[in-house]
Amino acid sequence: MAANAGGPAEKMELIVKGSPLANGTGARGILCGTPGTANITVGGVALVNVPIQQGYNPIRVQSVQTGGTADNMWALY
Repeated sequence: MAANAGGPAEKMELIVKGSPLANGTGARGILCGTPGTANITVGGVALVNVPIQQGYNPIRVQSVQTGGTADNMWALY
């Protein structure tokens, strides 16, 4: 069955800051356990100190760089 871009996530992986996303780029969102800030790339643009709330963040993130205070983040696909 093909993934439904509008449906719930079908895969998830722990985000290791500064490492490529193991499941490829373009996660459909971030699940965050410890809220704070994150340095992310979205749409090819690097963003610094983006607020990340605890729980679901509907951000199509391409990468998460080192730095920031958010932790225990999971990429949702």
